[in-house]
Amino acid sequence: MKNYLPGLLIFLCIGTGYAQKCKYQIDKVDAKTSEVERRSDIKLQKDFTLNVARKGEAMTVGLTIIYRSEQSFIVPVDAELTLELVDASTLTLKTIATSAPKIRPNGTQVMSTYKMHYACSKAEMEQIASQGAGAVRATVNGKAHTFEVKKPADIAAKATCMLQQ
Repeated sequence: MKNYLPGLLIFLCIGTGYAQKCKYQIDKVDAKTSEVERRSDIKLQKDFTLNVARKGEAMTVGLTIIYRSEQSFIVPVDAELTLELVDASTLTLKTIATSAPKIRPNGTQVMSTYKMHYACSKAEMEQIASQGAGAVRATVNGKAHTFEVKKPADIAAKATCMLQQ
């Protein structure tokens, strides 16, 4: 056991120096307000992306769904997104605005993209950061969508990044 200790200590010291840096899809500062705006995406499935975002002190969790057909329904305010945390507790967030589809042609198909934004307090983001989410559930237009998250630690890491100044 004593023989492994120096190697373990070296590994831990080197590992901390090479800790993964935060990667953002959006990382900018508003020139007028000096507020930092950041967003980091997590692909759940081919047409479903979860994101965590921050603008100033306000934090949100977002869900983007792409339908490969023309859709016209509106996602209302207070629609729910449920995150099942690793400890099996749940966190339910509600949309802060309605979401209408952005419809665009894609070759011979028409695609409808919905972007829902859910209010998330700092305490809720801290819960996500401390555990990550093992599953994500949302009901959109009467259809339940459940996504098993392959790497809950990825969601935790991205939420941790949102908590950093």
